[in-house]
Amino acid sequence: MALTHETCYGSGLTFDGIVEAVKKCMGIEQPKPVLPPARQRQLSLRECVVTKSIPTARSGRDAWDQWFTACPKSGLFCAIKDFTKDMIKCDRRKYSERQTLGAAFSKFQSIDLFEAAFVGYTGNYSSMFKEVRKRKREHNL
Repeated sequence: MALTHETCYGSGLTFDGIVEAVKKCMGIEQPKPVLPPARQRQLSLRECVVTKSIPTARSGRDAWDQWFTACPKSGLFCAIKDFTKDMIKCDRRKYSERQTLGAAFSKFQSIDLFEAAFVGYTGNYSSMFKEVRKRKREHNL
């Protein structure tokens, strides 16, 4: 039966609708428009590198303060001794350094007593850390 204007008029079919139905039955699909890939800007090194969670201490007093107290101004939102496992995983090396220092800190009641025991080494972080590690190896801590 051929489709004519009279047979299509009452049924609500349109020419475009019939063409779509035939294409669908034959398995012919409309090609999907190919979009060009979106341009991506190159990421900077600062965006790729994970920011460290533990701020760097510059002296024995800074390390002492960061171990026992939080300082949101410097990016430390809880004391380092209270870090969770996930927080430690973010920067394990710095945390283990601070844990070593924390073992030394726990032997003293105040920073003044600590500085008296480590006189000459608390001026900067690296010399203090080296001295604490040395005393820990010698079991003098």
